[in-house]
Amino acid sequence: MVGYNFNGIGEVWSPAATFRSCSAPSGVALPRVTEQSATQLAFEWQEPADSGGCPTTGFELFLDDKDTGLIVSAYAGPPHVKSAAITLDPTHLGESYRFMLQATNAIGTGSSVVGHALYAAVPAAPADGPASDAAITSRERIRVTWAASEGGDTGGSEILSYQLQMDDGDGGDFQELTGGEGVQYLKLSYTVSAGVAEGVTFRFRFRARNAVGWSDYSPITYIEAASTPGRPTAPRLAAAAATGVTLSLSPSSEDGGNAITGYRIFRDDGALLSAISYDFELEGYDGSSSSYEATIVDEGLTLGSIYRFVLAATNAYGDSAFSQHLVAGVGAPPEVTEAPLRDEAYDRFDQASGLVAMMITWEGHTVTADLPVLGYQLLVDDGLGNDAQFRVVYDSGFNPLGTKALVEGLTASLPYRFQVKARDINGLGPTSPAASFVACLSPANLAAPVLLDVSKSSFEVSWLRPSSNGGCPITEFALFLSED
Repeated sequence: MVGYNFNGIGEVWSPAATFRSCSAPSGVALPRVTEQSATQLAFEWQEPADSGGCPTTGFELFLDDKDTGLIVSAYAGPPHVKSAAITLDPTHLGESYRFMLQATNAIGTGSSVVGHALYAAVPAAPADGPASDAAITSRERIRVTWAASEGGDTGGSEILSYQLQMDDGDGGDFQELTGGEGVQYLKLSYTVSAGVAEGVTFRFRFRARNAVGWSDYSPITYIEAASTPGRPTAPRLAAAAATGVTLSLSPSSEDGGNAITGYRIFRDDGALLSAISYDFELEGYDGSSSSYEATIVDEGLTLGSIYRFVLAATNAYGDSAFSQHLVAGVGAPPEVTEAPLRDEAYDRFDQASGLVAMMITWEGHTVTADLPVLGYQLLVDDGLGNDAQFRVVYDSGFNPLGTKALVEGLTASLPYRFQVKARDINGLGPTSPAASFVACLSPANLAAPVLLDVSKSSFEVSWLRPSSNGGCPITEFALFLSED
């Protein structure tokens, strides 16, 4: 610059000053968060929308200072660098940070608005794969459960959803079952039945999502559409003796979709009045035989005690539910040692039909038994001597006082044989010795003799047949003479 006056232009010029025809940058956009991790936040930005007419000379990124509560410079750099990764204090993981960007040119600076970024990472990949819920999983459906992402595994941000995936059971691609993009699923289990086939093994995996994004997938779990075997039928009593009991066993009709590997027999403590608890396994059983003799010596049984026995089937998934129980006692079968008797005072004969009824009794008879006697059976043959034709004509059930029975419908004059069986908790014992009784009564209603003639040395008398022969032919008459 030079001065003028009336005399003209001055000879001395002022010092030079330089001015640019531009202004400070404007339209500075908020940086974009490009990465969130457990250690840092990364940002990326663009040139200002309006540079002000001069080149940008640099950028400065400002971020929260959690100690002072101020937004302070976290990065400053040249204009060609448009990104920065800021390392943060892990103790503030999960907190929100304010941030803004300033762009500078030769004239001044322009600032973006203040934004907020969550200092967090995607959740940690689940350490364990999903598991099968054995209580629900069967040959027709699979119930999958998994553990929640908690604590440090959340990446510092609340879990928003879980995604479960399953393949086709043939090594094919995984298909989403729950919690896909835009779908929130926070349950920790899922039951799938569509496409499930008995005995097929499927692959499962899952992952968790928070505000930052999805975790990596969990380890793959292989789950078979199977469960513990179905409940087997109860053991049956094949034999009982003073040394123990022999059990007959049947295989389970349902293996749960996985082959049965064996069976186990359990018993209670033999105290029938206590709560049912099968705490004792019969260790001598080999797990596969169709019968097993549980003895006093091998299984700790006690003579005269009554036990409950149950059976369980086992496969790769564990034991089935216990079968219904068998109640059986340790003892020889009860035996009535004497033949039954006939109580003729109660016999009856129906002359019109020709049928006889006889009262048979075994009251007071000796019974050899290791277990309590619970009842009796009375058997009779056909009256013709056929050993194969004995039939039950009376059963007291579980009434040990039933020790006599009136047997009706017997054909008059036939010799019938009778036998008795005693019953204990295990069933009926052997038959007693047989007693044979002819089905008839004594003749009845015999009239007094009639005197026909008399002499010094004799009487002549006559008599009529009795009105009832009792069901049997009259074999003889006996005449008695009084000496009075």
